[in-house]
Amino acid sequence: TFKGWEPSAIFDDAQFGLRHAGDFDKIAIIGGPEWIESGTKLLRYFIKGKIKVFQRGELDDAWNWIK
Repeated sequence: TFKGWEPSAIFDDAQFGLRHAGDFDKIAIIGGPEWIESGTKLLRYFIKGKIKVFQRGELDDAWNWIK
């Protein structure tokens, strides 16, 4: 389960992402349940940039990938 997430936050994040779908070159997603990685495959149809999922504890790797 997600701790600290509200359903409205997911909706707000989705709206933001769709409004700015062409504004990002790369998006790093860090941690979360296993289904997050599967869910990002759907996002690839709507977002121009590359999306990569990193495991908890891989924050430095995520920043290096973004750079």
